[in-house]
Amino acid sequence: MAKVTKDMIIADVIMINPGVIPVLMDMGMHCIGCPISQAESLEEGAIVHGIDPDVLINKINEFLESDDAISVVETPIRETALPVMETGIPVDETKTDTEKKPDSEEK
Repeated sequence: MAKVTKDMIIADVIMINPGVIPVLMDMGMHCIGCPISQAESLEEGAIVHGIDPDVLINKINEFLESDDAISVVETPIRETALPVMETGIPVDETKTDTEKKPDSEEK
């Protein structure tokens, strides 16, 4: 697995390997389910919690190189999400055009 870097988003790292959760928790980053983890980098989160970002990254990478690490998701969900229409509603490309229209437009 590729190494984790300071600029990676916390939620993406968790999606790649949920096994990093105990590492984050042990370091004092209890923001696993926090909404800000969806947009905050590991470095930003470490700084907010008074943790040296380099120490955090080293501990995560040590874990990822260990036999305990199992990669669950190779590509972060952010890169594989459904396309979004102008309204911000996800579009399922497998549906037909009539299935995509809201009920009010079909009448």
